[in-house]
Amino acid sequence: MKFYFYSPFPCVLACEGRVLTNLSANVKCVSAPANTLFDIYIDDCYPAAVSAQNVLTNATSFNFYGGKLFIPKRRLLPLPYKKICSKTIVAGGEQYIANLYNDVLPRITLLSFNDQTTVTLPFVAQSIDLYSTDEYLVIAAGSTVKRLCFLRRADLSEISSFNCAQFGFDKTLAIKRYFVGAGSYICTEHYSVTDGFSLLGKSAVVLRRENLSPLCRAMAFIERVKVGADIKEYLDESIFDKADVISSFLGEFDYILPPCDERNPYTFALVGKKGVRYVEQTVNGGKVCDVDVTPYPKNA
Repeated sequence: MKFYFYSPFPCVLACEGRVLTNLSANVKCVSAPANTLFDIYIDDCYPAAVSAQNVLTNATSFNFYGGKLFIPKRRLLPLPYKKICSKTIVAGGEQYIANLYNDVLPRITLLSFNDQTTVTLPFVAQSIDLYSTDEYLVIAAGSTVKRLCFLRRADLSEISSFNCAQFGFDKTLAIKRYFVGAGSYICTEHYSVTDGFSLLGKSAVVLRRENLSPLCRAMAFIERVKVGADIKEYLDESIFDKADVISSFLGEFDYILPPCDERNPYTFALVGKKGVRYVEQTVNGGKVCDVDVTPYPKNA
């Protein structure tokens, strides 16, 4: 059967102690028996182990082009015990204490008089800040790259966590992220923090114009949908006024996988909470004139 591998960070794919290839943002395909066990090695992390027969450690899997797609997860190796720092804040008449550790797994413990919770971090941080809104506590860990963690003040339950480069909040939360693919972008997202926690809108500034090759233009079109940048320059005149409809139609997703079948040269896979969806672009004169989304790839 066919095994597909994709990783949002550099790592190494191995089988039976033999290194097969490096993994990165490109999709790699390996044909092997269904019971084959693969290992994925990531610097400073526990390895991932995967097969088509119920072996799935430190990775996620999806049905993909008649085979299986595996995406590894980062799970950091234990580090020497150390408490890095603490921060205290008083909100609504109650004191909250956040402690930053780097043992076993980088984490933050948050304590109040009635509750206690632990938030894990995807990287080792050296500093934290603690903020409060009417409904939430906000923990910001790290410096150049920050990890923002939102928790309900009422019970310290975690609402959302994500990485960003900059943030600020008042009645809404504004964050900036950097995204690099076929193009480079500064992405700005706005979230409600007063009436529930939800995405209000997003936009992006293009830092680097995309490569003009047809495949890179097709990739950049979907990237712009993901980050909220303007897509009109990629659209044919016949659907020029459908830019917002197309962006809403494609929705939210975590990863964009390039075409993996020569029979579908403009079919990209979107991986996210909805699983895998396949997006096929019809291009005329270098412009997108139709977009189709299916749960299965055509001709597969």
